Amino acid sequence: MKIFNVNEQILIEALKLTNTSFDDNIIWNRAPDSMNNANTTFRLTLRVKSSSGKGARRAAFTGNKMVSACWHVHGYFMDHIFNLANYNELSGLYIRVATQKLMSKADNWKDYNIGSEYRPCDFSTACEC
Repeated sequence: MKIFNVNEQILIEALKLTNTSFDDNIIWNRAPDSMNNANTTFRLTLRVKSSSGKGARRAAFTGNKMVSACWHVHGYFMDHIFNLANYNELSGLYIRVATQKLMSKADNWKDYNIGSEYRPCDFSTACEC
């Protein structure tokens, strides 16, 4: 995912807060990587330490456990970012996930298809949460 108009400390704190709900099973797959000189745009990926622990995603078609973080992990992580971001200092905070552009907490919990047209699977159902 790409996160714009935020700082790295907020991302680190958001991960800590997310881990309180998922038994410290969430880690960076790709640590926050600054994409600009001002260090306000980051690319990152979340995953789990153990696919049998909390927050693990299931494959859309087979149902196999994966080390990718589930929809709920991403939702809570982004909620924490929106809560931690100081809108007096940061204008235009938004997060781009796949083809969606999330501008607010309300946008954050919108579900989308990760399967195919023939075999649809909503992101929110591809986990055990």
